[in-house]
Amino acid sequence: PNGPNGPNGPDSNGPISWALAVVEVDGSAPEYGRKNAVKLDSHRIASLIPISAAEAQRLVATSAAEEVLCYVHGYATPYANAIRSAAIYARAFRQTKLVVVFTWPSDPDLNTSSWLITKVMSEYELNYTRAEQQMHASIIPLTYLAKWIRRNAGSQRRVMYHSHSMGNYLLLNAIDKLCWECAGATHSSPEATAAQALSDVEYHFSRVMLDAPDVPTWFFEDVITKSCDLGVRYLHIYNKFDQAVELSRKRRNYETCPGNSCILGPRMDGRFECVAADGAKHTSAHHDYGQVDGVVLIEKRDWLNGVLPQSRLLKAVEEDSKKEPPIPAHWQLLVD
Repeated sequence: PNGPNGPNGPDSNGPISWALAVVEVDGSAPEYGRKNAVKLDSHRIASLIPISAAEAQRLVATSAAEEVLCYVHGYATPYANAIRSAAIYARAFRQTKLVVVFTWPSDPDLNTSSWLITKVMSEYELNYTRAEQQMHASIIPLTYLAKWIRRNAGSQRRVMYHSHSMGNYLLLNAIDKLCWECAGATHSSPEATAAQALSDVEYHFSRVMLDAPDVPTWFFEDVITKSCDLGVRYLHIYNKFDQAVELSRKRRNYETCPGNSCILGPRMDGRFECVAADGAKHTSAHHDYGQVDGVVLIEKRDWLNGVLPQSRLLKAVEEDSKKEPPIPAHWQLLVD
């Protein structure tokens, strides 16, 4: 589905439009790449067919897939690359998953006559500001989609989410919106309201993977803490060498950011895991490792399937309280 200003125009049955993508890939190529390097351009979009919301509903409702995974791409991502990335995840994570891609205008034109904006701001700042405005405009469509998927996927199927870069900011905003909606609902008692909120939020977002998050640190901490208390499970993957989120960190003037730092430590309930992927070998600007590095893809697959961190390709890193700010305990990805 496409959010506001998507390539297929507005959907008469909601704030999104729909298309069915068919992606070709060489079946002999390993799903985790040759020598753990997955080539994005080796996935070719064979067809892209606009469909109605009713047709999309039938596809989701009648799919034999055991689980649904929704992917939200990041800043300045071409439409075709978002679909290719989703195809990589469809192969790598498990054949029994139905993958839905939410696309949004992440690199739009800025329509303004302001001299200050057009003459003073840098090109990077202009582009980033445009995308961030569109990201905020896409929160309601993504929240709509989350409810739509949950309603049509059936009660027996888990619905999971995966986001990259600024897409994490968009997804966490949608989760935050649902948290507030559930907290504002009225039931027979405060206890019943709290129990229903936990059930509803976890039901819509059972497992969430946050890949190279380009998110304000305070917002990341707030939404993660609040939604973990309501049952959501998170895998946060970062790379301390990530050059793209470092630009964003400097722009926001933050000391640390979740795209290249461990922000939160492990929870006693096991609902939050932080993994450093500093050793990922196959990446551009140390930012797209989650899509093209086979070892990182295996880590995500195992987490989705409920494998405990002690049984994955990880080593434990203890809290470093001597650093300023302190670095919480986390996991380090082991790469040969």
